[in-house]
Amino acid sequence: MTRAIVCRELGPPSGLIFTDWPSRPLRPGEARVRMAAAGVNFPDYLMVQGLYQYKPPLPFVPGFEGAGVVTEVADDVTAVAIGDAVILRLRAGTFAEEAIAPASDLWPLPPGWSMAEGAAMPTVAVTADVALVARGQAQAGEVLLVLGAGGGVGLAAVELGALLGLDVVAVASTPEKRRAALDRGATEAVAAIPSGLKADLVFDPVAGDQFTPALETLVPGGRYLVIGFAGGAPGRPETALVQRREVAILGVRAGEYGRRDPAAGQASRDRVLAWARAGRLKPLIGGCYPLAAAAQALEALGDRRAMGKLVLEP
Repeated sequence: MTRAIVCRELGPPSGLIFTDWPSRPLRPGEARVRMAAAGVNFPDYLMVQGLYQYKPPLPFVPGFEGAGVVTEVADDVTAVAIGDAVILRLRAGTFAEEAIAPASDLWPLPPGWSMAEGAAMPTVAVTADVALVARGQAQAGEVLLVLGAGGGVGLAAVELGALLGLDVVAVASTPEKRRAALDRGATEAVAAIPSGLKADLVFDPVAGDQFTPALETLVPGGRYLVIGFAGGAPGRPETALVQRREVAILGVRAGEYGRRDPAAGQASRDRVLAWARAGRLKPLIGGCYPLAAAAQALEALGDRRAMGKLVLEP
């Protein structure tokens, strides 16, 4: 047995419980990881309510990502060894004291990184990379508008956009979040979409009532990257506006992108790890919570009170 945050019935995060969870034997190709930290993401908040695209059968352990130390490997595993410090991404299961993952999917913890930083990196960094590089085909010198730029994925997009040579305009709700965006490489950080802005790309994890104003900033040939709906509701574009402005609306699901095309997913992971090892990409940790306080961390995300990434520590 291990200890984990368990969702037994769908509903608000307050219904989650910290309890015993069965620990199963390894299957071929797998490794067991003693978790040191788990990243908290907005899809976790949606998943426990049954509002996310992926709906695991009940009961389940939430959590997309984490970091820890390998404690056991299956007989056929050579990619990692006992004692290795690793990062992992799963569809669910990291809000626990231990997790099991395919050994081929484990990432080495970048040199000099804390476990909390490792746990906070993969989901947001890969999402930003798939959005900007693979889906958005971003080119140096283009203008990128990032909504929700003070959150984990928004800050990752700001940071990666700056690394790619984009002119990044960050929209964030508080002075602290705007300062964080500037520190991560934004050219400009503002409280609202600037009047008259001409953008080549929009990175939008918020949607809601910001969708149409952001869409109207795009120049002909612009690309609108739909990341999520932290604003509470999807945007509702007028197809006439899309046609008139000659722009593209592109959905981004980084996990599905990698599952559909493993080689492309590996390429994205390699790009992110290269930036991380070079010391040029690192998540901002906005808060660390005990594992047992997962509900409070998820509620902070849902209320949009968090800056950067929140992390659970068993």
